Amino acid sequence: LLVHIENASKLWKIIQDAGLYLLGQLPSHHNIAHRDLKLENWMYSSKKGDLLKLIDFGFSKQYDEKVPMTAVQGTVYYVSPEVMEGSYNNLCDIWSIGVIVYMLLSGSPPFAGDNDAEILTKIKKGVFTMEGRRWANVSEDAKDFIRMLLVPAETRPSADKASRIRG
Repeated sequence: LLVHIENASKLWKIIQDAGLYLLGQLPSHHNIAHRDLKLENWMYSSKKGDLLKLIDFGFSKQYDEKVPMTAVQGTVYYVSPEVMEGSYNNLCDIWSIGVIVYMLLSGSPPFAGDNDAEILTKIKKGVFTMEGRRWANVSEDAKDFIRMLLVPAETRPSADKASRIRG
């Protein structure tokens, strides 16, 4: 789906609102981690496109905030570094939202490679760029929002805190 919008600030507002909507829809207030957030797991409930739903809770888990989750689950491009380490909490979903917003803005994943091993190595390093033609008209607010989410779990904001950030 390509949308032609003349004003870059309008585009950023649409994308940021979509990201905030996703953050608001995370089931974290029920202590549930989805653990497989990706573009393919968001679907409209009807052909009218009036309600976006999060689907596929096959990897989801109700968690205890005092006990880390340990099962290595998720999809390669979207998985957070701490999931690969086997000790994580619901903030793994916030990382995935950062990847989703990055992909919506650029059309490509922040951590790409020729194979899964290469992609996972890049994710563990946590180094990504936002340079080149794809990023030329993306606002610093949009880039900062992504940078805020794609950080180590210790400094990653909760869904509630991230949803309050407005550019």
